[in-house]
Amino acid sequence: MKEPKIKILVGYHKPATLLKSDIFTPIHLGRAVTLDESKDGALDADDLKWMQENMIGDDTGDHISNLNRTVNELTAFYWAWKNPDKLDNPDYIGFMHYRRHLSFADEKLPEKEKQTFDQMYETFALDDEYLQKTRLNNDEKITNKCADYDVVIKSRHRLPGTPYQHYEHNREGHTKIKDYDTVLRILAEKYPSFIKYSEKYNSGKFAYFTNIIIMKSELFYQYCEWLFDIIFETQKQIDISNYSAQEARACAYISEWLMGIYITYLYNATDKKILELQGTYIENSDYGVIPAIKPAFARNNVPVVFACEGDFYLYTGVAISSLIKNASSNYNYDILIFADPEALKKKNLLLSLAENYDNINIRLINALSFIDNHTNNLLFVSHHLRKSAYYRLLASAILSNYDKTLYLDSDIVIHKDAAQLFNTDLENNIIAAVLDVGVHIGFHTNVWHQQYLLFRLKLENPYNYFNSGILVMNLKKIRYERIERRFFDKLAELKNPNFWDQDVLNCVCEGNVKFLDIKWNHQFSPPYQTPNCANDCPTKLIKEYIVNIDDHYITHFTDWFKPWLEPRKTLAEHFWRYARNTSFYDEIIQKNIGKISQNTINDIYWLMREIYYSNKLAYDKRRYKILYLLSFGRVKKYKEKYNKAKRRLKELKRRLSW
Repeated sequence: MKEPKIKILVGYHKPATLLKSDIFTPIHLGRAVTLDESKDGALDADDLKWMQENMIGDDTGDHISNLNRTVNELTAFYWAWKNPDKLDNPDYIGFMHYRRHLSFADEKLPEKEKQTFDQMYETFALDDEYLQKTRLNNDEKITNKCADYDVVIKSRHRLPGTPYQHYEHNREGHTKIKDYDTVLRILAEKYPSFIKYSEKYNSGKFAYFTNIIIMKSELFYQYCEWLFDIIFETQKQIDISNYSAQEARACAYISEWLMGIYITYLYNATDKKILELQGTYIENSDYGVIPAIKPAFARNNVPVVFACEGDFYLYTGVAISSLIKNASSNYNYDILIFADPEALKKKNLLLSLAENYDNINIRLINALSFIDNHTNNLLFVSHHLRKSAYYRLLASAILSNYDKTLYLDSDIVIHKDAAQLFNTDLENNIIAAVLDVGVHIGFHTNVWHQQYLLFRLKLENPYNYFNSGILVMNLKKIRYERIERRFFDKLAELKNPNFWDQDVLNCVCEGNVKFLDIKWNHQFSPPYQTPNCANDCPTKLIKEYIVNIDDHYITHFTDWFKPWLEPRKTLAEHFWRYARNTSFYDEIIQKNIGKISQNTINDIYWLMREIYYSNKLAYDKRRYKILYLLSFGRVKKYKEKYNKAKRRLKELKRRLSW
């Protein structure tokens, strides 16, 4: 028996990880209206070029591509229906989304706990591991599964109510029940034999969502004829002129309910064989969409990398502004921002910083393109740390055409030409960095820090522990010696390091670090974490740190002491001096004004708390001194408690005076 030919269209509206094979055909949805605004914005020239180079469009032959903003993926259904010859006249035609697929695995894949009605297998990236688990890389497996059935569809979902109620009370508020009522009336008028199947489906407890389906071609054509007859009539009868961009997609939403009605009809009125398969969902649809990143300038190119996630673009913008302010006309500055999808939405704002500068080039790079499932599972994050902190570990892979780069955290301002830092002779070391003052103090004064650095990280010399916020990176050496693999092996070993990627870099790079002048990374937080650090930790590094408080090249607002939250702290004025001259200033104020007020309350709370404890310690000090004297010095514990209270009181007084 001849194997059936299967073609499954995979719908895309923006660059995303490609699912492409003899069976899977990526299709650009709405290509005819690419330059029009949508709920996701408009594609820029580079994204459109990528889409044109990597997939077909829905705008050839007989098409409705121009209706995409209101019917969504139905433009692909219509195109396949009217242009089967462009798919080589297959025996089966299907549709999936760029991040939603079917699993063809024999076993059910694990589903997340506490999911809503939409049960599915979820994973981070569409990579080889995912393709193997779902068997989407096995054309023979897919063909054999489909061959015995007329329809293969994403499995039904159990609802808390009925499909009708779900449309009426959609939790996102994008659907209007009057539109669905109009469709049900049109269905009854045009196809009265479907009324009982419509009633059965709409009063049931299950639904079919997402329009993911594979059908024998003849059945697919029959379904499309029925579907579009209803959809086109619906477009004539409902008024969407005052709808939002989401609400205007009414016909797209309705088509999912119509598919449920049609499947109910097939189950109850025909002998068609239907297979329901587990659905899947991809969180990071950007993996593998990798642009060729080459130096922006042929001569005197100074690459500078920043990492940016979410609303941190505001502070990245201030940092870049300070770099530009102190740039030299003798160099060209190639600024590369490793960004997440949220930060990428602010692309134009960040690019505008380079306007009017011939020697400044800014590009945003989607760092998630380089993170697969294995890597993502290793990235330990917390409330204080974002995933973007790990982007520096991927710098050698992302910047494969660069031998060297600066890597700068976004919570900094720069007071000197960054080219001077870039020109540091690395002397074949992996990186150049500045010692971490806070960790240095911790190791000198805190037993926990000593044990962590010596026994968990197993550092030979913890006094060489550096801060990873300002780095000069030897990308050529990292690639040649495959050091990136060692980074992630160490991360897997540590699992949940206390100082995240910084611990990894210190472990792997120990003995291969060139130490920079402390002026290149003046860390903001140590005086607030340890107010009397000069006396408690009288080392050469601390002395250098204190001497350079008012004379350094980069102010690094480390830890949780951020100038936009603590504007009254020493050195915060450096940040505001640059921020005031950017387009980000008003938004920074607006986003943080409430937090600043809360911090003021917190400051008062902690001040009152410390005053209370200082009074209590003063009482304890007097009490234990008297008890010790009354015991004629025989009860040693009184003396120990007296000395302890005395030390703690002294420390509190220092903090209060600070």
